[in-house]
Amino acid sequence: MNILGINEEEQQEPTHNPQTENSETVSSQPEEQRIPKPQKYRFILDEPDINLLLQQEIEEQVYFLGNENSYLSEEYVLNLMNKIYEHKKSGTTPNTLKDDKGNTYNTFTTSEDNFKEKVSQFSKETDYKKWLENAPHSSEMEEYINGRKQLNSITVDGNTGCYELWWLLANDNQYYAQEYETQTANETAILYYYSMSIYCCMEALKYQMSEKIREDIFHYMVMRYHDICRDESSVAEIYKERAKELYRFLVKLDSKSNSVLE
Repeated sequence: MNILGINEEEQQEPTHNPQTENSETVSSQPEEQRIPKPQKYRFILDEPDINLLLQQEIEEQVYFLGNENSYLSEEYVLNLMNKIYEHKKSGTTPNTLKDDKGNTYNTFTTSEDNFKEKVSQFSKETDYKKWLENAPHSSEMEEYINGRKQLNSITVDGNTGCYELWWLLANDNQYYAQEYETQTANETAILYYYSMSIYCCMEALKYQMSEKIREDIFHYMVMRYHDICRDESSVAEIYKERAKELYRFLVKLDSKSNSVLE
């Protein structure tokens, strides 16, 4: 991910994995010395130190890098947003889609529900070792995310994808980003998943939908830029500054927001 001037070799060193360290320590400790589970942990990250890079075309779209230099103007940003809105594509009907294994939209909705039920159930666990033994893994989440991507690639009567699946994928990516932010200092993963959430919103906005839903998706997208540019965000400063500029422009168009970032 080097469009904004970050060389791949300059990416952060792999972060330490407190899960692995703690799980090894916990098993050898007496009962009364067991480590409490961090309260906000929801599921086990199978690859906490993963180094994730955005595809170039996705990075260019999310961070409005199509102009010849990195300078941003409000006119340029609004111009590109208008081009996204101009698509007005007809989408597939999600409830009628089925992949080659017979999985449907409801298959992956059920999988998500089951996953988050397990998250809720084991988030109440106070013993870290027991949580590590029972909590759901990110690989389970990957299954329904990949399933939704597959359904979204199916073409029916000349139409491919739909805003409903893109918006679900935007939520999935945000959920992932939040967990990496909670459990690690892995700035590439945090940036990747927040950026992918924005990208999925942009793709959703290319379809026909009611004005109310369009406003909801746009607001959701704008707030992901805000997530990236927060002071406490651990992503690289150059991306934080770019997201901050974009937030300033886009929040003016957000009918559901009452504040502009100072």
